[in-house]
Amino acid sequence: MVRAGKQSHGTNGAAGMSQSQQSEPESAAQQATEIKTEDEDSKDDDDDDSSADEDDGDYDESREPYPDHAAFDPETDQVTSSLVSEAQVAFDVLAEITCDTPDVCELREKAKEAKAVPDHKRHIVGLLGDAGEGKSSLINSLSDCPRLAKALQIGKACTSTVMEYQGAAPGQTTDLYATIEVYDLPKIGSILSLALADWAYFYTDKREGWSQDDLEYYSNKASTCRSMFRAIFNDIANFETDEIATESLHRFIERFTTEEKEIKLLVKHAAKSLKPMLQPDGRYVVTFVAEDADELWAEIDPYVSERSPDGGPTIWPLVKKVTITVKGSRVLDGVTLVDMPGISDTNQTRVNTTLQHIRICDHLFIVAGAKRVIISPAVNSLLQKFAMGFGGRITVVATRTDEGVDHACAMALQAAGMDIKNYGELKASSELKTKHIRALERKRRRHRRGEEEYTKLSGQISAIDADRQNDENTRWELVVIARNQYMVQNLESERGHHMPAGMKLMVFCVSNRHYGIHKGAPDKDNFLLSPEGTGIPALRQHVLLFAASRILEAKEAYINHRFKVWLGGLRLWTSAKTVQNKQRAALHEIVQRPRGIIDARLAEYQGSAQDQVDRKVISVLEEDRDSFTIHAASVVKHKIKMLPYQTIRAFAKRDGKFNSSIMADSWNELFAEESTLSLEKLWHPFVSDQESEATKMEEAVIDSLQEISERLEDAPAAVSLPVHAFNEALDGHLAAMRQMMREHEEDLQQENRKIYMDATIDGPDNYFARAMKTAYAQCQDDFGDGFKARCIGYLSNHIDIGGHYSPFAALNQSVRTDMKKAIKAHTTALKKDIKSYHALIDKDFETMTRKKSSNKSEVPVQTAIKNYLKHATATYEEAIAKMKAIKARTTET
Repeated sequence: MVRAGKQSHGTNGAAGMSQSQQSEPESAAQQATEIKTEDEDSKDDDDDDSSADEDDGDYDESREPYPDHAAFDPETDQVTSSLVSEAQVAFDVLAEITCDTPDVCELREKAKEAKAVPDHKRHIVGLLGDAGEGKSSLINSLSDCPRLAKALQIGKACTSTVMEYQGAAPGQTTDLYATIEVYDLPKIGSILSLALADWAYFYTDKREGWSQDDLEYYSNKASTCRSMFRAIFNDIANFETDEIATESLHRFIERFTTEEKEIKLLVKHAAKSLKPMLQPDGRYVVTFVAEDADELWAEIDPYVSERSPDGGPTIWPLVKKVTITVKGSRVLDGVTLVDMPGISDTNQTRVNTTLQHIRICDHLFIVAGAKRVIISPAVNSLLQKFAMGFGGRITVVATRTDEGVDHACAMALQAAGMDIKNYGELKASSELKTKHIRALERKRRRHRRGEEEYTKLSGQISAIDADRQNDENTRWELVVIARNQYMVQNLESERGHHMPAGMKLMVFCVSNRHYGIHKGAPDKDNFLLSPEGTGIPALRQHVLLFAASRILEAKEAYINHRFKVWLGGLRLWTSAKTVQNKQRAALHEIVQRPRGIIDARLAEYQGSAQDQVDRKVISVLEEDRDSFTIHAASVVKHKIKMLPYQTIRAFAKRDGKFNSSIMADSWNELFAEESTLSLEKLWHPFVSDQESEATKMEEAVIDSLQEISERLEDAPAAVSLPVHAFNEALDGHLAAMRQMMREHEEDLQQENRKIYMDATIDGPDNYFARAMKTAYAQCQDDFGDGFKARCIGYLSNHIDIGGHYSPFAALNQSVRTDMKKAIKAHTTALKKDIKSYHALIDKDFETMTRKKSSNKSEVPVQTAIKNYLKHATATYEEAIAKMKAIKARTTET
């Protein structure tokens, strides 16, 4: 057990990473245990004395400063609170006055809106990595909520379905709230059919060329099939026991009609079992509330565990997603964390679900153990697949940085050029204190317990041991930091090429276990990293900065749009001037004039953006199509042709997607390797060009609307109108429009990212897999002697087809069609929202030029609002000045 006093060394555990090396005898564990085995009877006497130095497990994220960003500056909240208070004053004033004219009723509704600060759009961070690499533990650490995510070392993955962790929902009264969503009935049928196909493959196909690894792999898949059917349907006769289930599954696969019939019956049975979960919208959902994680998991476990507590059916294979909302977590108040099943999961449905969720993420974390992170094939593969498509919004997180820390590791790091300051001095100091303690222990043996001298020596031993433990903690933390830095440097140099040009690969190194100790978990280690040394605080800052821009946007949207438009609207209503119809029509024409300009600019943007797709993406892919075909043909000739009959049949049956110790790749990804490389090279410049085109369009739209202000000021008929108040409201609308257009641009880039993934990563929506469907179908329909040669022929012939029938032509056309469709949908949505804002501007014009009401009940309302505007305007101007000062002094805005 660690007995540590306060550590004085300042460290940054997120500064770097490396391969740990273990071999030399002097490990941290061995050094620390030397003293404790010297004199066992001293342990009992030291407990009381050393307990004061033991970590109380009370570390909390509140000890950490927020990032230096205007979004997290306390004064930013004070600014919004002051305006909310002003809106509340107006709401109360309007509520007290007896007047129910349409205008006043509308003012009351707008006052209600002005009291609400809009929430920000959550940034979604997806966690990817092999099973057991610490994704769930990382969520517990980042959220500062121990046991929130199930993190166990039981030899298998803890996460069997997608787990979403979010901040508390509006109105949530309990600390934790969970929603479990189950797949719909057609998907359940597909899941059962795929599992049955795995059973059939193992038990009915020949096993020519199978290695022992193949045998074990397919045996496990067949076993998983039986486990699934037993879990879901153990309340019906066909699946009461493993033996009966085995017989039933064999019977199902005897002929296709039997299989199809049985699957339909089982889906019908599942529908009956799931009926209590059926919602009005057709989804199958169940919810739970709890005050702590243990209580919540007691409710969730029966739905996601392989065995039901009462031995009855469980639906874990059918669970699509579990969402847990949490009160009081900094990180989860800012972002949504998504823990996905391991990337090597053998359940294709879960793999497909993971791919679908990756498509909606804004940022990815690749999580891997520190020992092998530099040479990890999984890390390299995930960076290769996703770094470009995500525009570099990807972070590598190395876990378990506390493991493998020993003298050999320190020496290897120093040999590699890493400077571990004070390591030698701390080692010598620790050894000297160890000798001193042993001398005191020998001296203490001459006395009996309870004697004054015995007690005095015990106190000295405890004090020296605490100092020695501090030396050990400091020494090994220095080694951890040096190794972290080493790993960061190596990952950046060896894996940084996957990033878009000019972007740096972000790497963080963490110890979830040591952070857990600071949160009160059992302390079984022989040294303890400081909270900073665990790397979690630095990574938490990194995550909070993801959320910062959107949090600030939401607050500024309230200040610069919602409240500003509210004030401007009040001024317009109290300052309205009657204008002759002819003059009003001329002025209204000024307000309406931008409509045609905006429509033309949007059409121009759509045409230009779609033209970029042809010029900068499709033309390049078409130009290189012959080389793509040559490469794919080479894959058939030199890789697929060498495979045994059974492996070829297995891949063909699953449209080119399978797993084998002989070849664990997707055929579709292998065929499209060259086209993927081509798309990778052109993608980042293309996205940048698209963003530039969007920016030009947005500026043109804003400029056309800003001209309304200038033209009204120059119009003689508007001299007597409160144009200043109108312009103030107009500025607010334009601020909101800028944010709206940025959000639409983000949505378009997300759609483009999905298209990129469908073009480069095999999955349910992969373009090339779709283009190869005909060849796969020919293989699937073929049987008997000579199958392998014929299947190779089907593949070769289909790949070699020229012209528009080429699978690469189909791939390019799919990319072209979906990109242009996304741009068109984006433009249509923009046009609709711009029209809505223009309608609000038009409404302000109508208010400014409306005929004054003759209803005397509005007079006290007019008077009250004019008085209110005096102090509300002053408050607003002060708020604007404060926000300007806040943004000027924060380093990140």
